[in-house]
Amino acid sequence: ICYTEDYVLPSEYYGPLKTLLLKSPDVQPISASAAYILGEICRDKNDAVLPLVRLLLHHDRLVPFATAVAELDLKDTQDANTIFRGNSLATRCLDEMMKIVGGHYLKVTLKPILDEICESSKSCEIDPIKLKEGDNVENNKENLRYYVDKLFSTIVKSSMSCPTVMCDIFYSLRQMATQRFPNDPHVQYSAVSSFVFLRFFAVAVVSPHTFHLRPHHPDAQTIRTLTLISKTIQTLGSWGSLSKSKSSFKESFMCEFFKMFQEEGYIIAVKK
Repeated sequence: ICYTEDYVLPSEYYGPLKTLLLKSPDVQPISASAAYILGEICRDKNDAVLPLVRLLLHHDRLVPFATAVAELDLKDTQDANTIFRGNSLATRCLDEMMKIVGGHYLKVTLKPILDEICESSKSCEIDPIKLKEGDNVENNKENLRYYVDKLFSTIVKSSMSCPTVMCDIFYSLRQMATQRFPNDPHVQYSAVSSFVFLRFFAVAVVSPHTFHLRPHHPDAQTIRTLTLISKTIQTLGSWGSLSKSKSSFKESFMCEFFKMFQEEGYIIAVKK
């Protein structure tokens, strides 16, 4: 058994620290700010990031801070295809922000479809090695395509439900990415889709109970279905792979399945 003992002082003792942290978005360079330094020196960065994001959100200071640390991230990014793919302070802050403010957005967007998937128990296995006796891979492929299409369509039509804070930050990311890579016409989309698809929707799809979208952990078959859907949604949202007209899947069966989605209509939908 391991115990952790924390000492909590009366709130007035934290006043100077709070003031210092809230001034962070105005500090130049941002790497010299109290919030940035706190996020970097903590052994477990999650211990710093979650309360920091909550504090900045509460006082309407998160957007300028997140924009500043994201700009710092971009300066260190040499390849547009790897934009915001690391585990930096910027990506951690945005991940936590999306979890905090995006709960209702996920519920209205994903829950009806996830309920259908979890309650129907349709087989969607397309890996020939994992097929059960009596399974028809073509039927399974159609089941999987139906779910992916329905989920993807709902996501790309959900922009009006996206929280204002997320919209404000994504707008800034798009502008900064375009300035950083002016010769890449796709980077303005991948800068946003790397968060919206890869770090938000796809994560919630594969683990709906973690985001309070389902009451219980799904059974093994449903987990497998959600995993296949999540993989496809991630790749659909990755403008880099779509722009090259090929998927990034290692499995041949996923590459074959993804050919169904390599149409201009899907690419246009991601851009919107």
